Amino acid sequence: SWAADRDEPVAWVTVERGERDAQRFWLRVIGALADAAGDEVVERVSPAPRFAGAVVVERLLAQLERLEEPVDLVIDDLHELDCEDALAWLEMLLTQLPAHLRVLLATREEPRLGLHRLRIAGELTELRGPDLRFSLEETRALVRAGGITLSDTGLASLHERTEGWPAGVRLAAISLSANPDPERFVSEFSGSERTVAGYLLTEVLERQPPDVRDLLLRTSLLERVSGPLADALTGGAGAEAILQRLEDQNAFVTALDAARSW
Repeated sequence: SWAADRDEPVAWVTVERGERDAQRFWLRVIGALADAAGDEVVERVSPAPRFAGAVVVERLLAQLERLEEPVDLVIDDLHELDCEDALAWLEMLLTQLPAHLRVLLATREEPRLGLHRLRIAGELTELRGPDLRFSLEETRALVRAGGITLSDTGLASLHERTEGWPAGVRLAAISLSANPDPERFVSEFSGSERTVAGYLLTEVLERQPPDVRDLLLRTSLLERVSGPLADALTGGAGAEAILQRLEDQNAFVTALDAARSW
């Protein structure tokens, strides 16, 4: 909906799940930019047995310098890109951006890109969890849009239980629409609710290796957990690094202190 309201062209690339092919990813990026900017500006690239990615990106940067009007490049689901070469060439593009190209990265995880120079230079805008979290009024608007009426107390409880997580509010609204007692449903709403549990299983837990799922299971009874405590419960080692990686992946694990030890 944001892209549809833009006056300037938008090149949109959604990364395929578990993408490991650098050539396929970059051919899609170049194709999207050619569609947005025109073939006279960006030349399309054909598949080749050996893909010289750095050379291709350098040529692309030179072509994008010819842009006379702004173009937005959106790379959605960047966390699915599991290829160091493709990411290195993306970092190369980001650190040499032409004047009329803006890149927007949508990712569920902290991107494995060296963005610190852009951040220090004030050339990076970041929208994170707290920015995306729904306010109480936004939660009210979404619930009402589903034709659901809740008391102020019920609405506040739903907002607190979901912590303003938009997908959680939406999943609750889906269940509420068919529930004869919305107020009671909200008071009992949790991650074990069918639609929420299904989402968490598919989008979060099934993506984790067995040792991580075992750690999450064995530490789930605790109010808070540290690496050494998790190691004691699992009988293993390295839990602190796993917990920090889960937080970086936005996998519903949140650090409680600046040192990220709890």
